[in-house]
Amino acid sequence: MKAYILGSYSVALAKVVKGRALAAVATVRILRGMADDTEVDDDEVKALSFALARELAGIVVIVDALEVDPMDPRRLCLDGPLP
Repeated sequence: MKAYILGSYSVALAKVVKGRALAAVATVRILRGMADDTEVDDDEVKALSFALARELAGIVVIVDALEVDPMDPRRLCLDGPLP
């Protein structure tokens, strides 16, 4: 079950990701790898890596959708307008 919370994603982060989606996707992979690393015993590091990966992946989806259709309903998931 997925929960969608409106206004939960940072427009500032979206501005940085815009035009850099490939780098953002690579960063998400690295963060997910850290979260899944069985050799890391620090649960806080794993949790933070997972949370950062999830946030960044969400931003990439929103930015990609808005590049195709600026009126896509996912624009409401940002905490402000994306120029």
